[in-house]
Amino acid sequence: MACTKVTLLLAILLMFPMTSQGICFGDLFLAVTAGAAAVVLAPVAIAAVGFGAGGIAAGSVAAAAMSTAATTGYGMAAVSAFQSIGAAGMAVSHMAVVGGAVAGTVYSASETCERNC
Repeated sequence: MACTKVTLLLAILLMFPMTSQGICFGDLFLAVTAGAAAVVLAPVAIAAVGFGAGGIAAGSVAAAAMSTAATTGYGMAAVSAFQSIGAAGMAVSHMAVVGGAVAGTVYSASETCERNC
Protein backbone atom coordinates (compact mmCIF):
# COMPACT_ATOMS: atom_id res chain seq x y z
CA MET A 1 0.00 0.00 0.00
CA ALA A 2 2.78 2.47 0.91
CA CYS A 3 4.63 1.61 -2.30
CA THR A 4 1.50 2.41 -4.30
CA LYS A 5 1.19 5.80 -2.60
CA VAL A 6 4.83 6.66 -3.30
CA THR A 7 4.43 5.60 -6.93
CA LEU A 8 1.28 7.67 -7.29
CA LEU A 9 2.95 10.71 -5.72
CA LEU A 10 5.93 10.36 -8.02
CA ALA A 11 3.65 10.01 -11.08
CA ILE A 12 1.75 13.17 -10.11
CA LEU A 13 4.99 15.11 -9.61
CA LEU A 14 6.34 13.99 -12.97
CA MET A 15 3.19 15.18 -14.78
CA PHE A 16 4.00 18.83 -14.10
CA PRO A 17 7.06 20.50 -15.61
CA MET A 18 8.85 21.94 -12.59
CA THR A 19 12.33 22.52 -13.95
CA SER A 20 11.51 26.18 -14.52
CA GLN A 21 10.94 26.50 -10.76
CA GLY A 22 14.32 25.00 -9.91
CA ILE A 23 13.21 21.44 -9.10
CA CYS A 24 15.24 18.81 -10.91
CA PHE A 25 13.47 15.49 -11.53
CA GLY A 26 16.68 13.48 -11.05
CA ASP A 27 17.23 14.99 -7.63
CA LEU A 28 13.58 14.58 -6.71
CA PHE A 29 13.57 10.93 -7.76
CA LEU A 30 16.77 10.30 -5.80
CA ALA A 31 15.30 11.96 -2.69
CA VAL A 32 12.01 10.03 -2.85
CA THR A 33 13.87 6.75 -3.43
CA ALA A 34 16.22 7.42 -0.51
CA GLY A 35 13.30 8.29 1.77
CA ALA A 36 11.43 5.11 0.82
CA ALA A 37 14.57 3.00 1.31
CA ALA A 38 15.11 4.54 4.74
CA VAL A 39 11.56 3.64 5.78
CA VAL A 40 12.11 0.04 4.68
CA LEU A 41 15.61 -0.34 6.12
CA ALA A 42 15.14 1.44 9.47
CA PRO A 43 13.39 -1.50 11.22
CA VAL A 44 16.04 -3.88 9.87
CA ALA A 45 18.84 -1.71 11.23
CA ILE A 46 17.09 -1.30 14.58
CA ALA A 47 16.68 -5.08 14.90
CA ALA A 48 20.32 -5.60 13.89
CA VAL A 49 21.61 -3.55 16.84
CA GLY A 50 19.52 -5.52 19.32
CA PHE A 51 16.08 -3.94 19.66
CA GLY A 52 13.63 -6.78 19.06
CA ALA A 53 10.16 -8.07 19.79
CA GLY A 54 11.42 -9.96 22.83
CA GLY A 55 13.12 -6.93 24.32
CA ILE A 56 16.69 -5.71 24.23
CA ALA A 57 19.18 -8.46 23.38
CA ALA A 58 21.83 -9.10 26.02
CA GLY A 59 25.35 -8.03 25.05
CA SER A 60 24.19 -5.99 22.06
CA VAL A 61 24.68 -2.37 21.10
CA ALA A 62 21.11 -1.80 22.30
CA ALA A 63 22.03 -3.17 25.74
CA ALA A 64 24.99 -0.81 25.96
CA ALA A 65 22.78 2.11 24.91
CA MET A 66 20.20 1.17 27.52
CA SER A 67 22.86 0.91 30.23
CA THR A 68 24.34 4.28 29.31
CA ALA A 69 20.91 5.92 29.14
CA ALA A 70 19.91 4.46 32.52
CA THR A 71 23.08 5.54 34.33
CA THR A 72 23.48 9.00 32.78
CA GLY A 73 19.84 9.89 32.25
CA TYR A 74 20.51 10.95 28.66
CA GLY A 75 19.11 9.15 25.64
CA MET A 76 16.28 7.31 27.35
CA ALA A 77 13.72 8.73 24.89
CA ALA A 78 15.72 7.45 21.91
CA VAL A 79 16.18 4.01 23.50
CA SER A 80 12.44 3.88 24.24
CA ALA A 81 11.53 4.87 20.68
CA PHE A 82 13.89 2.28 19.20
CA GLN A 83 12.56 -0.42 21.52
CA SER A 84 9.01 0.48 20.50
CA ILE A 85 9.94 0.21 16.82
CA GLY A 86 11.78 -3.06 17.45
CA ALA A 87 8.83 -4.57 19.30
CA ALA A 88 5.87 -3.35 17.26
CA GLY A 89 7.29 -2.00 14.01
CA MET A 90 7.17 1.53 12.71
CA ALA A 91 4.02 3.57 13.08
CA VAL A 92 2.88 5.77 10.21
CA SER A 93 4.15 8.82 12.09
CA HIS A 94 7.61 7.24 12.43
CA MET A 95 7.58 6.42 8.71
CA ALA A 96 6.68 10.00 7.82
CA VAL A 97 9.43 11.46 10.01
CA VAL A 98 12.14 9.06 8.82
CA GLY A 99 11.17 9.21 5.15
CA GLY A 100 10.71 12.97 5.14
CA ALA A 101 13.94 13.66 6.99
CA VAL A 102 16.00 11.46 4.68
CA ALA A 103 14.30 12.71 1.52
CA GLY A 104 14.73 16.34 2.58
CA THR A 105 18.36 15.83 3.50
CA VAL A 106 19.17 14.07 0.24
CA TYR A 107 17.37 16.67 -1.85
CA SER A 108 18.94 19.64 -0.10
CA ALA A 109 22.39 18.06 -0.24
CA SER A 110 22.13 17.44 -3.98
CA GLU A 111 23.69 20.21 -5.98
CA THR A 112 23.22 18.61 -9.39
CA CYS A 113 20.03 20.55 -10.07
CA GLU A 114 21.88 23.77 -10.65
CA ARG A 115 24.46 22.13 -12.92
CA ASN A 116 22.39 19.63 -14.91
CA CYS A 117 18.84 20.96 -15.31
